[in-house]
Amino acid sequence: GMALVLAGVALVGLPFLRVNDDIRGMQPPDSVLMAEQARVSALLGTATPRFLAVSAPDDEAALRTEEALQARLAPLRGKALAGWQMPAAFVPSAARQAENAAPAGPPLTLAEARRVLPFLDALVLPPAAGGGAVHLVALEKLADPAALRAAIAGLTGVRLVDPAADFSQVLARYRERAVALLVLSAALMAPVLLGRYRRRAWRVLAAPLLAVAATPALRALGGGGFSFFDAMGLVLTLSMGVDYAVFCAEGTPARRNVTAAGVSLAAATTLLSFGILAASAVPAVRGFGLTLAIGITLSWLLAPLAAPASGEPAPHWARLRERGTALG
Repeated sequence: GMALVLAGVALVGLPFLRVNDDIRGMQPPDSVLMAEQARVSALLGTATPRFLAVSAPDDEAALRTEEALQARLAPLRGKALAGWQMPAAFVPSAARQAENAAPAGPPLTLAEARRVLPFLDALVLPPAAGGGAVHLVALEKLADPAALRAAIAGLTGVRLVDPAADFSQVLARYRERAVALLVLSAALMAPVLLGRYRRRAWRVLAAPLLAVAATPALRALGGGGFSFFDAMGLVLTLSMGVDYAVFCAEGTPARRNVTAAGVSLAAATTLLSFGILAASAVPAVRGFGLTLAIGITLSWLLAPLAAPASGEPAPHWARLRERGTALG
């Protein structure tokens, strides 16, 4: 009965599962830091530290790239972003200076302008050991990163730097790999269990698989998301749940109470060591602990599914073990 209920919960809840890989929601915000960030955002006109990096062989080449970049950014002003700040807006390239005015001496260089305009130092990184120049383009109120990426596509040496999005993409890849590991683990367990338990193998594997399917469904029905940390919690749930099911499958009717006590102690130990993380103040850790706590509890409740049914003969190796115990 419980297995059918959990199967129904999985069918109902899984469609509501919401993947959330945003790293900004995985740590508790510090009130002091949030206040400072709000102040800096108000001064700079940007909500997050996102900017464009322009790499080129030298400053002149970087300024030329920025001038080409300005033409691509112009259609986005007021739509995808409010504005931008770049060195080329204050110091045109030597080629542009030659086009705009008759030569009356050497062109103004970026190094000379930085002595007069110190704020340009924030937009020009120190030269790397291998040479080359790296300029920064500060973005004001970027609202559509996808449109910006499309605008700079194909422009050599220009890339969008978005630390939060980059870390979130890494976590998304790790989440996908964790889910793949979960599926692979179950696939590798199946032939091993089939070789030992024959027709009862599906009952041994059904218990942990139901727990793995029902846990994210319950989290989804409760408004929780699904991240890399939840996926890792399911990996541990599968491994622990199979252990509990195997313990029950190996037991005999005469030793059912002893087996149940052993499985209960094992589950309690896991809950005390990992499940208590559900009380953490860090959202990512709390999600891992909550997923594991639900999964282990369900695995413990479902483990008796793997035990031999009433009247079903005990496995041959179990009968031999009991006979040996009696003779000893």
